[in-house]
Amino acid sequence: GLYVSQSDPSIVYALYNDGGYYSGFYRSTDFGESWTQKDLGFEIGNGTSSFSWYFGQVRVHPTNPDMVYVLDVSFMRSTNSGNNFPLIYGYGGPSQLHVDHHALAFKPDDPNYLISGNDGGINISTDAGQTWSLPKYLPITQFYEIGLDQTNPQRLYGGTQDNNTVRTQTGNLDDWE
Repeated sequence: GLYVSQSDPSIVYALYNDGGYYSGFYRSTDFGESWTQKDLGFEIGNGTSSFSWYFGQVRVHPTNPDMVYVLDVSFMRSTNSGNNFPLIYGYGGPSQLHVDHHALAFKPDDPNYLISGNDGGINISTDAGQTWSLPKYLPITQFYEIGLDQTNPQRLYGGTQDNNTVRTQTGNLDDWE
């Protein structure tokens, strides 16, 4: 994961893994010419897994270049340029957010209003990621495999990403269990 600060483009953050496991978190204050290892306690490692290469990302608060977000299996936040990550949702932290974080958006006129996208859907924060809420129920999911009953094609089954197997016996949109 690599991200350039919007409010100070000379600041760049990099989340690095060796193709399987978290290897370090770095900060540059000179447009990437030189780098400083941050997260010396390897706190980020508590929120990663062997597939961090797939979605390990960095985001920076649009107006505060010291507030850094790491998206991985867990959702992590640092308020001191990545020296430590006291806020970790997911592995080893509050379970308020689903695991496997893929996206983070900031509201343009209120950068403390965040929308996080993860394998469980989306979550909303109005305080820069300190606390989160679920939006109104969204009837969506990510299917990895689907199948149908050959004797009754109205019976549909789906294996979802980290959210069980679901089915409908009628083919309707509103009776999945």
